[in-house]
Amino acid sequence: MRFMRAICSLGCPRYSVLRLRIHRRRPSLFPINILPPALAHILNFTPFPYLLYFPVNVYLGAIKGLDLAQGLAIQFAWLAFFWLLSQFVWRRGIKKYSAVGG
Repeated sequence: MRFMRAICSLGCPRYSVLRLRIHRRRPSLFPINILPPALAHILNFTPFPYLLYFPVNVYLGAIKGLDLAQGLAIQFAWLAFFWLLSQFVWRRGIKKYSAVGG
């Protein structure tokens, strides 16, 4: 995700302000266990729980069996999505890039 922000910030002079806003919120550090079950279920389909919450629960043995397989599949889907998105943004950026000098 840092890579995507860095690519998107190439033409954005306010990148430092955006970066500060993103780092203040840190949704990956929020314990999902304390949320209502419906909201927790929805959040499980975003990439944030798979940065810290899911790996820690796997390590602690709280997630097993089918939930583990589903979590790994969702992680892989997000990985594929962001990889494809980064390839698309990179190719578009290379087409518009111009360098001056030697």
